[in-house]
Amino acid sequence: YLDENGAAATTASAINNNSFDNCGIDAIYLSDSNFVYTDGDSVSIWLIVTDVNGNVDSTQATITLVDTIAPSIACIENFSTCDINIDYELPEVADNTEVSSLVLTAGLNPGDEFEVGFTSITYVVTDLSGNQNTCSFDIERYALPTVTAMADTSVYYSENLDMMITDSLAVSYLWTPSEFLSDASVMNPVCSPTENTIYTIEVTTENGCKASDEVNVTVINDIKFAQAFSPNGDGENDFFEIYGIEFYPNCKVTIVNRYGNKVFSSEGYDQPWDGMFKNSALPMGSYFYIIELGDNHKPLTGSISIIR
Repeated sequence: YLDENGAAATTASAINNNSFDNCGIDAIYLSDSNFVYTDGDSVSIWLIVTDVNGNVDSTQATITLVDTIAPSIACIENFSTCDINIDYELPEVADNTEVSSLVLTAGLNPGDEFEVGFTSITYVVTDLSGNQNTCSFDIERYALPTVTAMADTSVYYSENLDMMITDSLAVSYLWTPSEFLSDASVMNPVCSPTENTIYTIEVTTENGCKASDEVNVTVINDIKFAQAFSPNGDGENDFFEIYGIEFYPNCKVTIVNRYGNKVFSSEGYDQPWDGMFKNSALPMGSYFYIIELGDNHKPLTGSISIIR
């Protein structure tokens, strides 16, 4: 029988079968007593007998080499991953003779597409003599999150824009770049851009799986304002906001009442009009604006209403 090193040995006494001599045997020995599996399934050797007078006789014996030791096999440890197509290392195998085959008997091959959840992998190793051994391990594929950003959009210079997404399974959020965002780590930050920006939203599950999408925010280099505002101190629409006026630092803004009396004027518009005149709140009604942008731009005129 072959040992763990693929070797075997025998002795003359194991082969001798009642050899005799009329004067007495001097020695019994073998032509070879050590074998390895590469010698083949069987080998022929000579049993040689000598007597005290130097006479010699010999006969052949067939030695059959038998391997009963199963090959060794070691699978990797159980693991979890976010990957859809999962690669993993094949088992390490060894044998005292030679491995004949390594066969997947349960589960999926490395690089295959795995379903969400647990998949059990089993391999069987077989040596040249048909001895076998097995090992198994489990792979858990985590569910992936999904995220869809809002459609590409345009916004006036520094105008507030709610960054909207739809998602599933996410527990954390990261917007990049973080410029012009109220908070880059929340689901729906407020964006107040002053330049064109492509934003990437990356979401992560509790298992560390990620997904991402992009939205392109284009800044309109023009001005925009509402036709009314309500300066009541509630923090909502309290000022006559002119979006994009920052592009015209030399502008002049004038507000007059229905009688043509000036109630507000400024060169530049760093501080929006709050509906006050001489520290007093103006009454509800329509007022008229003249916005001179300069640089040969035609003045903008129209009415703005105060609502209280």
